[in-house]
Amino acid sequence: MNLSEPVNSVCKKASQRIALLMRLRNLIVIKAKLYNYTTCVQLSDSRKLKRLQERGLRVVYNEKEASYFQLLEKAKMPI
Repeated sequence: MNLSEPVNSVCKKASQRIALLMRLRNLIVIKAKLYNYTTCVQLSDSRKLKRLQERGLRVVYNEKEASYFQLLEKAKMPI
């Protein structure tokens, strides 16, 4: 079994959910966006998945300058 196929599938689904959050970012409160993100998108430790995680947190908090670790702390997520 090739591990990259399931990872790509998960990344694609996560990316779609992040895109939905981007479209709704001005319509729902941060708490709701964070809940949606953490229940649907929070993923494992591979580099590709971490980049998606960072992208999702940037959308949730509308942050362009903060580091990945600052975003994790802001969301009270484990580093």
